[in-house]
Amino acid sequence: MTHIKTLGIDLGKTSFHIIAWYERKHQVKKAKYSRSKLIEFIIHLPPCDIAMEGCADLPENTKNMTITLN
Repeated sequence: MTHIKTLGIDLGKTSFHIIAWYERKHQVKKAKYSRSKLIEFIIHLPPCDIAMEGCADLPENTKNMTITLN
């Protein structure tokens, strides 16, 4: 996998759209994942910045989404 420096996540009720960049204008991946597949994808990433929306009307299933990496 190409090295990812920044991962953007668009939160939805049942799916999550991601866009990953290596450099500021170099997009390396664009995909749609279910919750379980998104977590599986993130667990296998090297350390990177992850950005997601943060607003009061987020879908309830995303408010408590926690990923613990050991």
